[in-house]
Amino acid sequence: MQINLKQLKDELDTASNPIFLFDDDCDGLCSFLLFWRYLREGKGFVVKGRPLVDLKYARKVEENLPDKVFILDIAQVEQAKILADNADVFLKEGGWVLLAVKAQSIDVTRPPSEIYKQEATILRNRGFRVEQVVDLEPYDKAHAMILAQR
Repeated sequence: MQINLKQLKDELDTASNPIFLFDDDCDGLCSFLLFWRYLREGKGFVVKGRPLVDLKYARKVEENLPDKVFILDIAQVEQAKILADNADVFLKEGGWVLLAVKAQSIDVTRPPSEIYKQEATILRNRGFRVEQVVDLEPYDKAHAMILAQR
């Protein structure tokens, strides 16, 4: 399975009441505005302070009853763990995740390829079947996308 723009577009096109959680920086806001401009549906919520999406955001989900939750531009050292923790609460069985790995947000001293393997292994250990890891070079340095299904 290839990660491509069509898959993301299909997810957006089939969303009728999405929630967008995004970092409180320029990249996060721009990501949200681009998604919202395309869809013109849903609500956005800033993840303030240390950008960590945790169970306190479950209230936002419960209050708004979204059909899909998009988490945009949240970089953390424990990115895969955070995604898996959130999937335990929010992702239905058979659901898909698309993790954007920012290798330099995790460890600037190691090669990005090692970081991508590490994050994929974390997802596997948490019950995901990793379909594909795509290095975004030369378009985005030290970034990769991991597509996985639970």
